[in-house]
Amino acid sequence: MSLTTLRYGMRSAAVLSLQKQLKTLGFFKGPTTGYFGPITRGAVSAFERAKHLHRDGVADPVMRRTLATAAAAKAKAEGAGTPAPANWKTAPAPADDYRRVRYHGALMNVRTRQMLQRAETYAKAMGAPGSFSISQGSYHPGYGPSAGTHDGGGVLDIRISAYSRATADKMVKALRMAGFAAWRRGVGDGLPPHIHAVAIGDRQASPIAKSQVAEYFRGGDGLRGTRRDIHLTSVGHDIGRPVPNWARR
Repeated sequence: MSLTTLRYGMRSAAVLSLQKQLKTLGFFKGPTTGYFGPITRGAVSAFERAKHLHRDGVADPVMRRTLATAAAAKAKAEGAGTPAPANWKTAPAPADDYRRVRYHGALMNVRTRQMLQRAETYAKAMGAPGSFSISQGSYHPGYGPSAGTHDGGGVLDIRISAYSRATADKMVKALRMAGFAAWRRGVGDGLPPHIHAVAIGDRQASPIAKSQVAEYFRGGDGLRGTRRDIHLTSVGHDIGRPVPNWARR
């Protein structure tokens, strides 16, 4: 199908599609209205610059084909079809894929990445950040402070120093909805503030990480000399222990 040129002042379904594709790639920051205004023109120019296209703020057929290809590639890489937050309970089990990859600069397996991407989607829907900053990934053996939890797969530490406790606890809830045993650390445990998350059912997880998952289902905090999970109390905003159906024991 031939593509028409879209330019400033136009309003159409094609402009709406253009805006959504630009938004997928992070170039479009405004509401997707279907109107080609100054925000859309600026986003088109930014994309053209990034892709070394003729920069004129006009979405000609070459620009539109390049954009559609890039948006489709990103959707595929991030796992198109990630369930909406309302359907987190019935989300399918993550892929049984233990290839090692990097995501947000951290080493993890494909299974963990898929679960993390779901958690980021859920967190964004709750008004929390939709992109998590990872301070420590998986497959990191011999690191003393982690006590062996990061030796194998499925384990992540997530930075929260820039967020309020309420926001951090939304992130914890999102991780739990995605199938992680997760806790906010730094509450009377002598640890620096962060979120510790273990992917439930990861067959490459270290023995101690698997024991933390067992403690999670018993209502504990996963630490040595286990205490009660703070997220079952007001200290952790009583977010409960939401577990998707595939991860239930």
